[in-house]
Formats: sequence, structure tokens, C-alpha cells
Amino acid sequence: MDEGLRLNYHLRTSGPSLGTGHGEIPSPPYHVRHGQLLYFLCEFDPDVLQGLLPPELTVAPTNTGMFCLYSALDGRGITPYSAWFAGVNVLGHDSPDGNFATYIFAGCFSDKAGEVFPTIYNDRIRAGWTRQTWAGAFVSGEAGTGREPTVRMGARILPGTGRPIFGLNHYLGHHPQGGIVFYSVAISCQMIDVEPTTLEILQDAPEELQRFRPKRYVNTFSFADCSLTFSPPRLVSDAPDARRTGLLDALSRIGRAAVILGRNGDVLHLNDQAEMLLPRTMAEAGKPFRPGRASDNAVLSKLITQALAADNGSAREAIALSRDGRENALIVQAMRIEHDTPGQPAVLLLFTDPMRNEKGQPTAGLQLLGLTPGEARVAAFVGGGRSVREAAQEFGIAESTARSVLKVAYQKLRIGKQSELAKIAARLEGAGF
Repeated sequence: MDEGLRLNYHLRTSGPSLGTGHGEIPSPPYHVRHGQLLYFLCEFDPDVLQGLLPPELTVAPTNTGMFCLYSALDGRGITPYSAWFAGVNVLGHDSPDGNFATYIFAGCFSDKAGEVFPTIYNDRIRAGWTRQTWAGAFVSGEAGTGREPTVRMGARILPGTGRPIFGLNHYLGHHPQGGIVFYSVAISCQMIDVEPTTLEILQDAPEELQRFRPKRYVNTFSFADCSLTFSPPRLVSDAPDARRTGLLDALSRIGRAAVILGRNGDVLHLNDQAEMLLPRTMAEAGKPFRPGRASDNAVLSKLITQALAADNGSAREAIALSRDGRENALIVQAMRIEHDTPGQPAVLLLFTDPMRNEKGQPTAGLQLLGLTPGEARVAAFVGGGRSVREAAQEFGIAESTARSVLKVAYQKLRIGKQSELAKIAARLEGAGF
């Protein structure tokens, strides 16, 4: 399991929501291995924090922000690089474990990351440099975009406080073409408590950083042997969109596949469970929802019409939809939910596969280990004790394709047999994935 937590170099073929513009650099997701981080979570004056945010974002009630200095030694896509950034915790985009999302308003990245991050993730990030030292019980560093540093950080490591953690954090930034970008970072590492010794914002720092001075420290850590996976970025248009995204995250945590449709039938959002359960030909963000059969289209159209006419949160009677002509159907319920534009409600579709226990398969945890949704789906099924042939039948693919997918999953997890996969799946399931 520990070895499996080291994310891999495997190149995913699916393209990003927003292109890199760099032909020689692969598209996200990007993987980092053996990273080292120094992280200060602090409390600030709320007026200062709100002044650093775009008008569509709101400061979290904790009035917290963060400083982070880290090095990414190797991985896939853009490593090695080093980085420093500062951010404000905001409402409306909470991560699955309940942590507030962070809007990054300043920072610098070196090397390839200094080209890629400002281009697709956040134009508040600048190309720059960091110098970091991890020596004995002390960690320190400085960062800047010119000859002189703009910030310095340092801390004393507290012995005996290390413990393994893994999770999913959400971040926001400003896209160079306008609008707010949302992305996620899966993390696994050894987290160690530290006692801050230095936090200096120097005279060459930009004006917004000069104002970003904390009242007190809230939580301070160093992260060792850190693995990170950066998701592709997605544009977020408004705060109500963030609320809908939060609803889908909550449904993911209880194992429910969910899709949000506009009144014209286009897919506005879908969560991870829906991406794993539904074929892309059926549900893809920004395109009409396509059940496949004409009879299903008629039934679903009637269900959506009934949901739109009902009160918010009132679920309609469940119906069954075919899935790419396969015998086992999907059960779907629909309900009207709030839309960002008055008079234009949206519809939430909840899906259940009666042939499979969705909650009992740790697909989300396997994705944190670097597997694609399709690979995680097959690996979770086989890791639960089923055969490759059964997996092929379950997911409507050729047995040779199922074996190839499983082979890639084994390579990513650095294992060689089904019994090892079963142990990983059991541990992830026991951890709540």
C-alpha cells in the first residue's frame, strides 16, 4: 500500500478542459512524487482577505489563509520544480473531507511549472525561483520573481509528530482569458507538526502580499515524501455553480452517481460516480444527456418536465434506463433544484446500478493513487474478488481490454497479482473510500 501511494509516470490520453498551449509538455493531470512542503495556515483580518478575492468569491468564516513553500522532485509532466504561493480560504467549493477551498492570489513556480501554471491554472502565479533547506530539525526557504526574494519562511520540526495522511484539496485561480478556474489536488504524505520561526514578507513583495500579514498561526506543518496529483482545470462561472458542485461532492461521499441538467437537457455537471458509471456517450459535461434508445429519450423527457414543474427537492418516481443496449438497466430519479438564473431551474438526476454495490467499491481511493476512472472501476471490481471475465461483462468491454486495463492498474500501483490488489481495495474501503 505504501508503495502504491507513490503516484506514477503513466501518460493519460484524455485531454484537459483547458489546453496547455505547450506542445512539448503533456496535458494534465500532473503527478508529483517525493515532494517536500512547508505549510502555514493563519488567521487574518477578514477585510484584508475579502479585498484579495474576486467579487464572486466569499471569505470562509474561519478568516484563514495560507502560505506554502514546496519542492517537487520528480513525477510526470512538469517536474522537477519548486514553488511558493499564498491563498485565501473561501466558501462554496469545500473538499470532500470538509476543508475549505483556497483561492491562490500570489505565488511563483520555477522551470516548466513556471510556464504551465500561469497559462492554464492561474495567471496570478509568476515564473520565479525558490531556495529551500531541509537540515536536521529545521526547514527554511525563500522565494521571488526577481533578483531579490519577496518572502521567507522557516520552522523547527517537532519530533515524534509524523503521521500518514491522504485526501483531496480544492483550489481556485484566475484564468488568463477571464473567469475563475477550479481544480483539485490529491495528496498523500507524511505530515509533521512544526513550530514557525520565520515568516517575512519583504520590501520587494507586491502590494497585495504586503497586506497579507497574519494575526496568528492556526496550523503549521511540514509534508515529507509527498505525492500530489493535479487535476485538469475547469472554469467556474458563478457562486451558484459552486453550490451545485458542492452538492455533487456530497453525493459522491455517500456513493451516489449524480448529473445536473439544464432545462434544455444539457449536462451542466456530473460527479465522479456518474463519470465512472455512465458511458461518455450518455453523459458528458456541456452536451445533451443521451440515454440511447428513443423510448428512453421520451420517458426521460417526460420525467424532466415533471421535475421542472415540481417544487425544489421533490423527487419524482424512479424509472429504468438502458445502458448502451445492455440488459441491466440503470435506475434514475429526478428532482428540481435551484439554478443560478431565476425562472430557469435545473434538474438533478440520481442513478443507481442494481447490479452493483457502488459504495462497496473504493474507486475514489484508487483514483487518488493515480488510476483513471475507468482503470479504478475495473481494479475495484477485480479487487473485490471478481474475475477479469466478469469485469469485462460488467462494463461491456472485451476481455482482452479488461486485461490490458488491469495490467496498467497493476503497473501504476506497483503490484503484480490480484491478492495484492484485494489488500489495497480492502484498506481503501475500510478508510471510507
